[in-house]
Amino acid sequence: MAMTDAVDGTLFKFMHRFASKPQNAPVVKAVEDATAKGQGPFHVADVQKVAYQAAKDQLIREGDKNPSADKVQARAFWGAALAAEEKPFMIAEDTDALSKSVHYFTTGAIAARVASWLGFLPKSVRDFFGFHVAQAVGILKEVADKIKGTGFNRRDIAIDEAGARAALKN
Repeated sequence: MAMTDAVDGTLFKFMHRFASKPQNAPVVKAVEDATAKGQGPFHVADVQKVAYQAAKDQLIREGDKNPSADKVQARAFWGAALAAEEKPFMIAEDTDALSKSVHYFTTGAIAARVASWLGFLPKSVRDFFGFHVAQAVGILKEVADKIKGTGFNRRDIAIDEAGARAALKN
């Protein structure tokens, strides 16, 4: 039990450390506003557009005249993940549970963040590492869920994969 709590706790501490920074608040608010206006489920592409625009605008306000797509995606996905955790919303791509939006955007955020840290490498290499690190985190989380007794869910892995791939498309 202690190992699974450590995995869950570490993942969510990591997420909150990056996502809860004040500069991410405009993205969180934009996603919360967009998902509160209509009845779900919401298509992730629509949520991503709102989050991407809010993240890009905020980076420009902070003085980054031409932010990289990886940097914008990382901020957009972190904000969407935090918004989905605070006010869960259903995604049209998987209506199994509200938590799927958190899976999708958290894994996408991890993939984009890793890729943004590797800006000195060719895009294909950045994407390779971003995708596989994000997938490893998702699988580790599912293994922890299995140990904890809530079960290993292959659909969660598929949603994680979709989120990581979406975050790296730019």
